[in-house]
This record gives sequence, structure tokens and C-alpha cells, in this order.
Amino acid sequence: NGEEVMSTDDAVKMVGKSPRPLKMEMYIPPDVKVVKTEGQYMVKYDSNSTEAPSTCTEWKPKYVVAGDMLGKPHMLYMYRSKAEYDIAVKEAQIPGKVLSVKVKQFDIRGARILNETGQVRYPGKGTWYYFTVVRSFGLPIKISATRPEDLTPVYDGIMAFLERESKRRMDAAAERRERYTASYSAETYY
Repeated sequence: NGEEVMSTDDAVKMVGKSPRPLKMEMYIPPDVKVVKTEGQYMVKYDSNSTEAPSTCTEWKPKYVVAGDMLGKPHMLYMYRSKAEYDIAVKEAQIPGKVLSVKVKQFDIRGARILNETGQVRYPGKGTWYYFTVVRSFGLPIKISATRPEDLTPVYDGIMAFLERESKRRMDAAAERRERYTASYSAETYY
């Protein structure tokens, strides 16, 4: 449509309103790092433990997305496959359309990461690498891969959100502290 957008929020709104098919041209400034915060992993999200399961059969394969164009940055989404994620992306652009694919959603606000360099060895399967997302409510989420570098995209996506959230909280606390101290006069009485 020839209209320029300057933020991801504006882009999402415009994509949602635009007629289909939609041709898009993207510009990525040279100083901007493009980060993909998704990938195919083995996950475990149905136990209280923060450690890896004792057998490899307890893990489930999922396509994991940390925040995305479809949803909210504080959500961790899990699909059965990349193909189902692609279907969800297409269907989400249709107003009022209910997704035909199954998606699990986990709120990671207030979460922390444990076992950042966790490793587990399963007989005949080699070493698996994992980390655990301990949420402020709900069961912990373990995410694993057979190579540590494969964990980087989703780990970075989760950490980016948690760091932004932490900074927002610290800034809000500093602002409250500033308002609180400003409400008192500088005089001291004994």
C-alpha cells in the first residue's frame, strides 16, 4: 500500500487491516540485529521438578516461540510443529478466525532461569542440553536440545523479555521512591 511504518505495533496493525494477498518489503538497518526467538525443541512442562526428566521419553517435541507477532511478548508459545505455527500465523490474520491448530501458552512474567547450562545424558541418546524457566506461578518449563547453540534463539528471546521487564520494574520503583521522598519537606524536627 506504499505506507511506511516505524514500529512493530504499527506494522502488526497495518498487516491485520490490509487486504490479501499482501506484498511486504522489509528494511533492516545495518546496525539492527535480527533475532529469531523460536525453534524446534524437546520440552517438559508437566512436573514440579526443575531438573531434566530421568528418561528421554518424558520430553515432548514442540515448536517453541518466545513472544511473537501473533501474541504478547510475555508469552511462551508451543506448537506441535513449525508447520502448525505457520498455519497459526496465517489464521491469526483473519479477523474472528479461531485457530485450527493446538497451541500451549505460558505466561513468563516474573520468571527466572535456572540450569542455564544444564546437561543430561540418556543411554544411546548422547548429551542433551537444557535450561529451566521457573515462572512466578505454574509449573517450571524445561527446554532442551541436543546442541547447546540450538537453545540460543529461544533462550535469548526469553532473556530479552525478562531483562526488559526487570528494567521496567526498577524504573517504576525508582519513580515511586522519587515521588515519595519529594512529598516530604527538607526540614528535620527533633
